[in-house]
This record gives sequence, C-alpha cells and structure tokens, in this order.
Amino acid sequence: MRRVPGVTGIGQFGSVRLPGISDLDLLLFCSDDRFDEISWISNATIDELSDGRYLFWHPVAVIPASLISTSRIFHSFEDIRALWGDVRQLTDMSGPGLELRALNVIVWNSYFWRVMMYIGRGPQGLRKLLLLLSNITQSVVNDLRLIGETDFQCEWRWRDSARAAVLAAPSAERSGLIRRFFGEALERWYVADRKLDRWWQSQQPPSLSRASGVLEIGRRDRIVFGEWGESWHRFLCRALAYGGVLSWLELPSVYLEGLSLLQSAYAPRLGAPFSCCDAKRRELKLAGVWQDAARDYRGGVEQVRAFARSTHGGEWSLFGDPFCLPFIL
Repeated sequence: MRRVPGVTGIGQFGSVRLPGISDLDLLLFCSDDRFDEISWISNATIDELSDGRYLFWHPVAVIPASLISTSRIFHSFEDIRALWGDVRQLTDMSGPGLELRALNVIVWNSYFWRVMMYIGRGPQGLRKLLLLLSNITQSVVNDLRLIGETDFQCEWRWRDSARAAVLAAPSAERSGLIRRFFGEALERWYVADRKLDRWWQSQQPPSLSRASGVLEIGRRDRIVFGEWGESWHRFLCRALAYGGVLSWLELPSVYLEGLSLLQSAYAPRLGAPFSCCDAKRRELKLAGVWQDAARDYRGGVEQVRAFARSTHGGEWSLFGDPFCLPFIL
C-alpha cells in the first residue's frame, strides 16, 4: 500500500492481546480523489494475502484527507501509532473533549447492543464470539472511563481470564462455557450502563424529565428505553447466555436522550422515537458545552454523508468502521 499513489500514511490501532484470536486494525490515510480506488485496492490486497481475511476481521479503515480530523469524533482509535508516512496526520486525530466522547460512547454502545440481538439467530464461530466478548468489555471500559472511574483494568483481566478458560476447555465444553461468559459480560455491561445513565443525568438540568419510548425494528425486535427492573434485564442477559434470542431489549434513557440530540443528522435512518422526545427543547436547556458537542457531532455526520455522496456509493456507504450508525439502522 505504500507504493499506491494517493496513500499518504498508514497507522495501526488497538492491540493484539491474544495472537491467533485477536485481529489487526489498520487505517490508511489518502487523498480525497483516490479514496474509492484505494479502498478497493486495500480490500483486494487483503484477499491476496495468505490468511488475509483471518488476520483482518473487518476491512482496513480508509480515511480521506478531508475527514481525518472528523473521523476522531466517531472512533476512539485506541493506542493509535504510525507505521509509515506523514505522522503529522495523527496530530489531526487528537482526542475530542468529554462531551463528544460521551456522544460517541452512546452511539457505539447502541451499535453493539443491536449486535447482541443477532447473536442467538444462527451458528456463531468460536473466534467471532471471543472477539465480541472483547467488544463488550471495551464498551464496559468506555462507560467507566468516561464517567471518571479509574479501576477498569479489572474488566480487561476478567476478559482475559474468560478467553483463556474457553480456549483451555475441551472442545465439547467450549460452547456452553462461552455462552456462560457472554451472560456474565452482559451483566457487567448492564451495571456499567446504569452508572453511565446516572452520570448522564447529573449532566442534565434538574428541570429536564427523563425520556422514554420504544424503538421498533422490523416485525419482531423492540428496544424499550427508560427505567427497567434489574431482575428483568438480568433475565434477558441470562436468556442470551443459554442460547436464547434477544428480540426485546431494555436500555436506560441515556440512549434515547443522547441519540435524540443527533437525530436530525442521521435522519431518516434514525426516526421515532428519537424524533419524538422534543430534542430541540432538551438541547436548549443543556449547558453550552453540550450544545457545542451535539452540533459538532451532527456536523461530522453530515460531512461524512456529503463525502459519501461524492463517491460512487450512497450517502450511507461510509458508515460501518470507523463511522458508526446507531443501532445499525
């Protein structure tokens, strides 16, 4: 890829904590006018590599020059480092402020909660489940780090011990063991989400009431936002752990209230109930830093959509990784 005209830099993010299971996360910086071609070449190059699709679980993230600074709004790019090229481009990806990070956590969490609803709907390979277990742990850590908790290394230790236990178990026992750990991981996420919800509420004016609503996806999937019983949510987590299907999910109000601030940028993909909880009135009552963050995030979404329209794909064609759609709508 270094020899491909238009590629200006190559970076890596994430970590390979468990060789053979972990995947590689690479990103390419490129000129705007070569974006389509470089995206195609990067995918073709992976296909040509021995075990390329195993090493790269998802495509290389290709970032056009005009979206380098914007992309940092949408992705944490943990442990990002330069491999080749103009390292000054990484400076343009310096981390956003607290409020933007909060909105980003809400968007990515919503994405992975929707992924969890798919898990029981067909056979899943062991490696995929172990990677998703890591995604859940990352969501837990993101929650805790955002709200200022510093003792989140225990979450990574739990993840590492769970993966080690699964891999050390006899083949016949792995399926039941990974399902059990999935249930435990979702319960840990539930606890972290409750903390996130309380922190989010502390950032809102006392005069704002909590929002509630129901997101209907297709004919059978429902996500209910608002207060829920602890025992009910734990029942859902355990149902998934024992091979059930999550067609009904209950999430705290932070998801509805946070995403309602971004609804206009994701419209029409993000409609009811996010368009029905008086987001404009809610935003006007927020502190100025939150209003700025919501405006910047919406502007970033619109910028990505505009760039996508200028390429050969549709305006949503770039939303995947690193740009994310809430609840994969």
